[in-house]
Amino acid sequence: MLPPLDEAVLKQNPDFDRLYKTLTGSLLNPDGSTRSNDPAAKKRDAVHNRAAYDLTTHLARHAAILAHLVRVLESKHGPAARSAELRAEEANLSVRVWALAAEALLWDTRRAVYPPEARRALANYKRHLGDARMRLADTLRVRQAELQDYGVMPVEKGGHGGEQSSKERTMREMARVWREMESRLNEVKGDLDRLK
Repeated sequence: MLPPLDEAVLKQNPDFDRLYKTLTGSLLNPDGSTRSNDPAAKKRDAVHNRAAYDLTTHLARHAAILAHLVRVLESKHGPAARSAELRAEEANLSVRVWALAAEALLWDTRRAVYPPEARRALANYKRHLGDARMRLADTLRVRQAELQDYGVMPVEKGGHGGEQSSKERTMREMARVWREMESRLNEVKGDLDRLK
């Protein structure tokens, strides 16, 4: 919920008044959440974040100026200025409330960028990638076992990177010839298709 704001503050600061009316009138719901999740929401959220930051900065400066003014007045007017100091302290507390509200709006905006559906989709995708990684590791182990059955030792399993057994050389040569024949067969099929 957005905290109420003193009308005197709005009258004394017309720029802030416009900003406040824009925020409360078109960008924010009464509970402080953004009004829309349409495609332009990201841009509005960026403007909103900037506005919230500017608002917090403006209010902090306003509170510092008021506190300084209270000290000056108190030094001139003594106990009568105590009331002004209390009002300044109240304004300072109000600034803190607005700062916290602005921070809450920033968190709401961040939450809106990744709505629950997107977070669930990302979590499902993460699980899918983990499952795919496990399937790939299982497939790799099966293929390595098949290679071992043919006498080819993978480097990780104790085979020597540069040294090949005659059986392994034979298997590699057979695979190379197979690929070459498959390539030539595809070329011939292409030529036959063109001749039809």
